[in-house]
Amino acid sequence: MVAAIEEIPISNILIKRAYQKSIPNQEKMMECNNYYEEHGYLDRDIIVDNHYTLEDGYIGYLVLLNHGVETVKVYVLPEYDIYIGAVYPGNNKMYYWKVDYRTAGQGNLRCGGMADIVSRGRIKQVKIVRIVTSVELPINVSRGRIKRVVRSY
Repeated sequence: MVAAIEEIPISNILIKRAYQKSIPNQEKMMECNNYYEEHGYLDRDIIVDNHYTLEDGYIGYLVLLNHGVETVKVYVLPEYDIYIGAVYPGNNKMYYWKVDYRTAGQGNLRCGGMADIVSRGRIKQVKIVRIVTSVELPINVSRGRIKRVVRSY
């Protein structure tokens, strides 16, 4: 399961207390607002969990509220994360990378396929050997060392 895109009433989005107490960066607010006014849509995603609690995109949410928007397109995250087990070309040691919700939603994640990952600040290619959820993630994998998948193909 990957992030689903849904259109929901903006009033259904629940805001965490941490967001409610925060003061949004005014420069980011103006940038997002100007983009919305010029293009008619946001320059960033609004991401919620499966209970519609806002996970990311608070500034975009505020801009939409200020414009009186009643429904909003959101990414609804699954209850678990997706990881790939992959190897660098010419190496048989498997490493794990967390798959970004956008990449997972492209539908081209498959064993034997290739993925671009970020390693030490550079984009590199790896061959996908395994696809697992956070529930299935091997216990000996250090979650602190897991990197992010940029793109799969």
